[in-house]
Amino acid sequence: MKYDPKIIMLTLDLYFKGVSLRKIADHIKQIHGREVCQTTPMRWIQKYMKLLAKYSEKYKAEVGNIWHSDEMTVFIKKEGEKKYYEWIWNIMDAKTRYLLACQVTETRFKEDARKPLKQAKEVASRPPDAIVTDGLQAYRDAIKAEYYGLNGRIQNPHVRLKDFETKPNNNIVERLNGTFRE
Repeated sequence: MKYDPKIIMLTLDLYFKGVSLRKIADHIKQIHGREVCQTTPMRWIQKYMKLLAKYSEKYKAEVGNIWHSDEMTVFIKKEGEKKYYEWIWNIMDAKTRYLLACQVTETRFKEDARKPLKQAKEVASRPPDAIVTDGLQAYRDAIKAEYYGLNGRIQNPHVRLKDFETKPNNNIVERLNGTFRE
């Protein structure tokens, strides 16, 4: 690359903090004195995300013993179809804040809840001791189906929240969902 690697890393960092491509290009010009077209940061992001994806597929994520899971609705508009909602399921490690799974489903039943749980199990280096969720009933059966008796260590790792104030809470994955919605 003809640009300073620090500028490219800065671009990735700003992008994942939600800064627009236009503002990233403006920042590079103002702070680093390099004029770049706003499509240049997008090309960098695409290039390095492909490299990072290949790298991350080779390794298991070193995670802690508590995971947080939550689902949220998103509005989807497909070409030529009516407007409708789908569900996005996220599972995050409490210790590292590593996003273990992100799945999109049309419904939120047990089978739908199992998809991100299965993905998280495949990505992580170890099973969790506990998975913290909201009150959605589908989690109970899905967690039991995916983790019951896994390696003889986990019997029922489901921690179902009663309310938002009680510890443990699901704030870290709720924060992720808020950022995702933005």
